[in-house]
Amino acid sequence: MKAQTDDSSVIPIPKRKKELVELVQPRQIIEIQEIDEGIPIPKRKKGVERKLREDIKEVKNEIRDKKNVENKDDELAVTEIINSIRDKLTECWSIPEGIVYKENFSIKINLLLSSKGEIVVANVADSSSYQNNPLFRSAADNAMRAVYKCSPLIGLPAEQHHIWREVTLDFILNR
Repeated sequence: MKAQTDDSSVIPIPKRKKELVELVQPRQIIEIQEIDEGIPIPKRKKGVERKLREDIKEVKNEIRDKKNVENKDDELAVTEIINSIRDKLTECWSIPEGIVYKENFSIKINLLLSSKGEIVVANVADSSSYQNNPLFRSAADNAMRAVYKCSPLIGLPAEQHHIWREVTLDFILNR
């Protein structure tokens, strides 16, 4: 027996539609802008940024001036606090003998104080000199010992803790 083939019973295999793939384009973002012809579009003038910077500096200076006027009482308090801290640390700090240093050699120490005058955090401001210079390290360690020896700093006005909460002390070695 021979198999009979009937063309109507054969299912045709569909061909790929290349033309459809070629027609599809990627999505594009379209920006729509409404322009009112009565309102001109501002253009940036040359030097505007410089003028803005100058205006910002002026505003900052005005704010600083207002704060200075408002804080005259604070200024007196700061002077009293500085003198009080200096007097206390002078009693606790002594320059080690035999140390050779340049004139006006200084060590800055940052302090964070509690409302009771206790030291919360103390560190040397110039950490690179502290790590690399043995003379600086010796003098800085001496200053840190003086700070901890005088702790707590008694007699500071508690109502003005916001003024003396963060302090940078400058220990200056004079000949």
